[in-house]
Amino acid sequence: MTYQEKRRHKRVGGDIAIAINDTETNLISEVKDISLSGISFKLTKTFAPMTKVAVTLLLPKFPGKTKKNKLDVVGIVVRSEPFKEDPTFFETAVFFHEMDKQDLKILNNYVSYMESKE
Repeated sequence: MTYQEKRRHKRVGGDIAIAINDTETNLISEVKDISLSGISFKLTKTFAPMTKVAVTLLLPKFPGKTKKNKLDVVGIVVRSEPFKEDPTFFETAVFFHEMDKQDLKILNNYVSYMESKE
């Protein structure tokens, strides 16, 4: 029996900077992976599931990209667990709850480009 991916959207890596803003903290991290529906990254702070956070993504240059590289998204934390290799960090996953249509198009182009490199 083979493993079948259950996710709706393919996840890709890449050199993406991210800033997370909740009501009391501004955190900066690097992304583990990203898809059209969400993102996974490492933080020094944990969040409770269902916490609403503002996410700013800074995409690197890639072919076909518009001049805009900063995407602002509202997300919902779905998971935040101690990182196995270093428990002072938390592996955090956020579902994209609200995203501008133009930003979604840019993210789609980025994910498609990264998929083509794999």
